[in-house]
Amino acid sequence: MTDLNDRNEEMRDVAFSPDGGWSILYGSNGFIRKGFPADVEEALAELHDEGSEIKQVTFAPDGSWVILFDSNGYWHSELP
Repeated sequence: MTDLNDRNEEMRDVAFSPDGGWSILYGSNGFIRKGFPADVEEALAELHDEGSEIKQVTFAPDGSWVILFDSNGYWHSELP
């Protein structure tokens, strides 16, 4: 977070996964993460590479997830 502050980046969202992973979204599509499942990391990386605006990452207690991006886009795992 110090690095983001030093670069004057705006932190927009913080998410925590049920198993202790976390992410910080900043700028229009920047992110830092640790301990996320591989499918979430792959989705975030692809959205970043496409230039999509990543708006939010959310986890349910069972580990399922949703990523909101651009105007009305979303990616999700198998939701109950």
